[in-house]
Amino acid sequence: GSQFQFDIHNQNLRMSAFHTQMLDGKTQQSIYLTSDQVSVTDNVYQGGAAIFTTCDFDNPHWFVSAKEFYYYPEDRVEAFHVFMHLVFLPVPVMYFPYYQFQLGPKRVVLKMPLIGANPVEGSFVKTETVYFVDENSQGSVYVDRSEIKGWGLGVRHQYDFWNEPGEFYVYGI
Repeated sequence: GSQFQFDIHNQNLRMSAFHTQMLDGKTQQSIYLTSDQVSVTDNVYQGGAAIFTTCDFDNPHWFVSAKEFYYYPEDRVEAFHVFMHLVFLPVPVMYFPYYQFQLGPKRVVLKMPLIGANPVEGSFVKTETVYFVDENSQGSVYVDRSEIKGWGLGVRHQYDFWNEPGEFYVYGI
């Protein structure tokens, strides 16, 4: 951050113009967070006027804004009054009064959609929901929509039973 204060008596840290990168250990996906002000008390980060994205460009193609958030390291991020923005649209495309993103093991993660266009698919939206059954079994469910190819549905599951790893993948348009 550009400025920080530490209250020795209350063990509270305040930072302004906060920027950080969090790494989801299970999916290895970077999550970038920007907030006007963040305070840290008992290892819980609280902030307001936040922007979250997985896009690593200086001006991200998409982002999620939140009026308020709480970040519990290695566990979850909770956000309130959440809007999803696409850089090419003048208004937000989705609103959630509350959103929780689990960072710990054994969870379901709805990854932010991949939105774009190319000559083969036309305009498209690709979504992936990652699930974790246990340390030896996890996978993804895909639901995609393309202007040229239409709907795409699929599943990828990875497993390791009795030291015999494997994977199956099915996808259809």
